[in-house]
Amino acid sequence: MVDYKEEYNATLPQFIPYEDGIYNVIQKKVTWYEALNMCSQTGGYLASVHDKNGQFFLEDIVKRDGFPLWVGLSSHDGSESSFEWSDGSTFDYIPWKDKKSAGNCVFLDPKGIWTHETCKSVRDGAICYKPTKSKEVSSHTYSSRCPAAKGNESQWIQYRDHCYASNQALRSFSEAEQFCSKLDHSATIVTIEDEDENKFVSRLMRENNNITMRVWLGLSQHSTAQSWNWLDGSKVTFVKWSNKTKSGGGKCSILLASNETWIKVDCSHGYGRVVCRAPLDCPSSTWVQFQDSCYIFLQEAIKVESIEDIRNQCTDHGADMVSIHNEEENAFILETLKKQWKGPDYILLGMFFDTDDASFKWFDKSNMTFDKWTDEEDGEDLVDTCAFLHTKTGEWKKGNCEISSMEGTLCKAAIPYEKKYLSDNHILVSALVIASTVILTVLGAIVWFLYKRNLDSGFTTVFSTAPQSPYNDDCVLVVAEENEYAVHFD
Repeated sequence: MVDYKEEYNATLPQFIPYEDGIYNVIQKKVTWYEALNMCSQTGGYLASVHDKNGQFFLEDIVKRDGFPLWVGLSSHDGSESSFEWSDGSTFDYIPWKDKKSAGNCVFLDPKGIWTHETCKSVRDGAICYKPTKSKEVSSHTYSSRCPAAKGNESQWIQYRDHCYASNQALRSFSEAEQFCSKLDHSATIVTIEDEDENKFVSRLMRENNNITMRVWLGLSQHSTAQSWNWLDGSKVTFVKWSNKTKSGGGKCSILLASNETWIKVDCSHGYGRVVCRAPLDCPSSTWVQFQDSCYIFLQEAIKVESIEDIRNQCTDHGADMVSIHNEEENAFILETLKKQWKGPDYILLGMFFDTDDASFKWFDKSNMTFDKWTDEEDGEDLVDTCAFLHTKTGEWKKGNCEISSMEGTLCKAAIPYEKKYLSDNHILVSALVIASTVILTVLGAIVWFLYKRNLDSGFTTVFSTAPQSPYNDDCVLVVAEENEYAVHFD
């Protein structure tokens, strides 16, 4: 519902400059969500305030307008205990002394009173502002290995070996689960495995800030006795709780993108934004699949200044330099290099020597669970030491990283467990579907035969005595278009 006011103060300037923003008033009857949408359509935000001078400035606008106006303050934790500015700025100043009214959104009335009200209530307008300085936005990678965008949903973004998609609407935890599975069968609510990924997701939300910085995580606890688990089955190798004791009884988790920390929340209480994560898929026939990974051999010989030049070749393809974790994988690479890739005598492995703990590590951060060294003696100095695979024997050899050229690069990327599982079980699923269809057909024929026999014999059946429905068997499909910002609150 958006109606023009019956009257308004026409003497109020259309645009009002203040500090780093240009302010204007929406002079229509709107809900908080409608006001938020109207501000964003012009590249702006609902107004926020961070000191007493800013408070006086907004109060002056409302007094001159003469009507209660929405500002960008709202709470979506389900208890109205944690408020946030919709522009993503820090809630570092409380413009009221006591919270006397109930509601999860805030408007300012002409008397200078900050009042809480439900976000779906209609007020007489809102205060928008547009920053005079444009904020820096990170560049993102888009890949054909990511799922295709559906409908009006945003395009998937590639970061390392996963794809990410976000949405502006607020959802409960169960709604967030359903939303991700609808985007792609292999997608789940986001899993965060290290500090870099935590920063990436937080930055993504801050750059696309809307309503709240609360973001659902796919980390939950099914019972008090059980440990915390990721929805996609990943091991919990990294957490960032806002306090070390993880106090509270909630069994779900939220990322606060504003400060990049996590909190425990009740799974059925409150709302958050949604980021979905899906693993990359093997992109094309030029890649070869083995177990849970995809491999590609880039045959072009290149001149290099450092190992990073070689690694960049792989990252440009959404992969990393190859890591090897068992004898079977080592043998597969050897066989494929001989028969399909026609590789050189030696290829460089994605390994480096970490001087901090004097050990070899994989660039892709996977665990060092297997090796096939020919030279067991490490020697005295392993700084700038790289590892090479001999393509004839399959043995590994240490060598200097300072190489001037490479005759080919072997890259490796993970494939989603879900997609592998579906592929491996495709025949079984098809067989079950066919078998079910045959059984249902036979049962249907038996029921029809018995019905006809009873009908011909003059017996009354359950089917013939049932009252006739005035409706046919066609289903009526009701399409409910969800408002992008509409959220149900008590």
